[in-house]
Amino acid sequence: EAQELALALSSGVTYLRAMLDAGMTLQDANKAMIFCLSAGPDYAREIAKFRAMRRLWSRVTESFGEALPLTLQVVTARRMLTIRDPWVNMLRNTAACFAAGVGGADIVSVRPFTQAIGLAGPMARRIGRNTQIMAQEESSLGKVVDPAAGTWAIGRLSEELAHSAWSIFQSVEGQQGIGTALTNGSFQTHVSEARQSLMKD
Repeated sequence: EAQELALALSSGVTYLRAMLDAGMTLQDANKAMIFCLSAGPDYAREIAKFRAMRRLWSRVTESFGEALPLTLQVVTARRMLTIRDPWVNMLRNTAACFAAGVGGADIVSVRPFTQAIGLAGPMARRIGRNTQIMAQEESSLGKVVDPAAGTWAIGRLSEELAHSAWSIFQSVEGQQGIGTALTNGSFQTHVSEARQSLMKD
């Protein structure tokens, strides 16, 4: 999670600098960007991750002159979908959708629960869409500004993720940013190591 935040942050800084160099204002450049993160079924960890991302981006834009909010899109994670019993994926997607809403996502995209099997049919696409609608209409998920505010456990986890992500971000920026990391292969190496660790777990 910290790696995901750090690399998204570094990408954002790269685009932000390019837009500022092209003559855009900080506010317009910020509005032109959408950050996309994944959401898994672990409520607390995902809510904390999205809260940490908002905090980190505010800190970044403040260093450019003004603390600004980001636009955050959250997509349910592909890696949590199972092939053998796809019906369980509806529960995983619902948990991820809930975490995205509570974590402050502006846009939530729920994958079809059969995506691990292949191309999704109409029912799977409809359920993906309706998961979000039900969360909004029946649970009023988007009507509370910050439902996790004051939660000690989520606040603590968010703090830890933010510190870890900031450390990784500084390391990437210290080596000339995400562009260089992509070119010299260090980005691929670090992501591959994280993937291998997840696969082993």
